[in-house]
Amino acid sequence: ANTQSLFQKLSQITTNVTMSYENADTNNFKGNCNDCVSDFTPQTAEELTNLMLDMIAVFDSKSWEEAVLNAPFQFSNS
Repeated sequence: ANTQSLFQKLSQITTNVTMSYENADTNNFKGNCNDCVSDFTPQTAEELTNLMLDMIAVFDSKSWEEAVLNAPFQFSNS
């Protein structure tokens, strides 16, 4: 029942989010960080998936849409 409920909720998502699961290239930090990343594990995959589902729930919500449309400031990515 829980799995079916999850798939039902997932099928209603309208937000288009693309993500990938991978170990980071530590060279991207240009020596500014000695411990910036950790190995990607099944636990971190689960945590990232849950985080993304939570974010999608917000982005898909009517209240988020209304808050963005009615923000008292210029809301854009420029």
